Amino acid sequence: MNNKLQMGQVFQTTLCAIIILILQLCVPVSAVSSPAEIMTSQIPAGYGITRNTDGMVEIFIPAGTFWMGNDTGKSNENPAHEVYLDAYWIDQTEVTNAMYSRCVSAGGCELLASQESYTEAKYYGNPVYDQFPVVFANYYRAEEYCRWAGSSLPTEAQWEKAARGPEGYLWPWGNEFNASYLNANYVVGDTTPVGSYPEGISPYGIYDMAGNVFEWVRDWYSADFYRSQAASIENPAGPSSGQDKILRGGSWLSNMDAVRTTTRKEFAPGAANYDWGFRCARPFTQQDNQIIQAQQIQQSTQPTQMVQNIQIEQNNQSVQTSWQIQIENGPGVLPPYQGMNQFNLQPSISNPTFSSANQQQNISIEQTWPTVTPTPSSRIRNQDGMTEIYIPAGTFTMGTGSGNAGEGPAHEVYLDAYWIDQTEVTNAMYSRCVSAGACQLLGSQQSYTRQKYYGQPEYANYPAIYANAYRADEYCAWIGGSLPTEAQWEKAARGTEGFLWPWGNTFDGRNLNYYYSIGDTTPVGNYPSGASPYGVLDMAGNVYEWVKDWYSETFYSTPNASTQNPTGPVSGNNRILRGGSWLTGFNATRTTARKSFDPGASNYDWGFRCARPAQ
Repeated sequence: MNNKLQMGQVFQTTLCAIIILILQLCVPVSAVSSPAEIMTSQIPAGYGITRNTDGMVEIFIPAGTFWMGNDTGKSNENPAHEVYLDAYWIDQTEVTNAMYSRCVSAGGCELLASQESYTEAKYYGNPVYDQFPVVFANYYRAEEYCRWAGSSLPTEAQWEKAARGPEGYLWPWGNEFNASYLNANYVVGDTTPVGSYPEGISPYGIYDMAGNVFEWVRDWYSADFYRSQAASIENPAGPSSGQDKILRGGSWLSNMDAVRTTTRKEFAPGAANYDWGFRCARPFTQQDNQIIQAQQIQQSTQPTQMVQNIQIEQNNQSVQTSWQIQIENGPGVLPPYQGMNQFNLQPSISNPTFSSANQQQNISIEQTWPTVTPTPSSRIRNQDGMTEIYIPAGTFTMGTGSGNAGEGPAHEVYLDAYWIDQTEVTNAMYSRCVSAGACQLLGSQQSYTRQKYYGQPEYANYPAIYANAYRADEYCAWIGGSLPTEAQWEKAARGTEGFLWPWGNTFDGRNLNYYYSIGDTTPVGNYPSGASPYGVLDMAGNVYEWVKDWYSETFYSTPNASTQNPTGPVSGNNRILRGGSWLTGFNATRTTARKSFDPGASNYDWGFRCARPAQ
């Protein structure tokens, strides 16, 4: 006699967990399990994480093959050949003067061969040029820096894959040259701020792989290495020795041929020049896997789906269940907690032909979290090339009881997860919106001291100014977002510790552009030491930033002030500006300071950034 039994599985845990059930039976079982350990294949190309040592965004390049070399190029570029590379990270931009100075200050780097650029006698160490690429770094200085940052120079193959992508482009953006996508051919006459040409990004979202400065790579040079038997097709590292090292990408001085993704230039590793710089790369590691897994768990909770309705065709069937629990509420990722259980099913007397059984397993786990500190996650926005920083859901303390009128009382606010721009919107980004027909021209093309500011290549990476609140709204709508709410802006600036300035509770004038120290705007991201706890830049100084809310001095203390995703009063006369500017004192640059003005007004020290909900 065959009795058909049904079994429902019920598991409970004392912690928030992802549960994976595996039932080992001699009959078909349909089961849905939660995701296993994150592998590199699940990480999107172009995914970015911020490096702690210098604030550089590192971009993920997935494992796989690509075409290296060029059959129609110069003799040292051929033959074109397929190469396999393991997954790795590469710097999103060239290393800047500000970043290199951090290495010097830390004792990890020697000073450069020259403090000048081609046209500027005071270039390195001058705050105006902090966001420009470091130059006059020979190969050894470049390697020194990358070691300090926990990386190395990229191999020639790593550099080329990051520049041309799997499609094998001749220039980072495609197979048709466009002079407006890069700094080359002496058009500007010197270096420009890193990331000034978002139209010229590579398929992986990497900037300045064509023009601006030549970049050292790790390989020794051999003109015929691609044709030699020693040329490995898997993770090639070049000849084992040589006289010259390789430079890639061309510079502000180069013609269109020299800035192709396959062009190779060689020089003595001890040499340096005013149009040579570098970026770093490093392999993908298991620690990266933990960090990314922690980020993704924080960003989303996977629903738990149990295995149910298992049918057994005979009595006394022994059922063995194994289960695996992965904890998701904590500052890191624990190893899976596993167990196994076995029990027998018997038919019931009341219903011998169709019975059921339930199993309940109570699991209590106590374990210390490993010291894995997730760095801020980021992504590149398609419309304008902006790096967006992920701000996780949760509470923070908004306002202060010891500030100016309108800043109190301090109160706890909950916000859903969201993305916010890493920097203020730049002139180059705003011009793309204008070209797309989605934005109107700004109120003025000038800055405080510069008659020609907006539309000038040398100021492409400086913040867009003279944007009133309506122009800012217009731009953010074009990219699929909005201005941040006042609460979103403040959380991104001060973090969950409630800092008075983005970097902490003690003011440091070296961390920002304020109080007329420069006398005008500086390139965005010019002060990496002033980054917020989430890695957001320029939340203090440079330019005031519009937010979405209408202003009310007493809103924090009114009964209508929501503590969950607040959006401010429903109407008003003035909108709010946050963060202070290059013109303001240190008090106005506090994370809680609020300024209000007519939304139709604009000024030479007002700009904006955008935000988008996490999806």
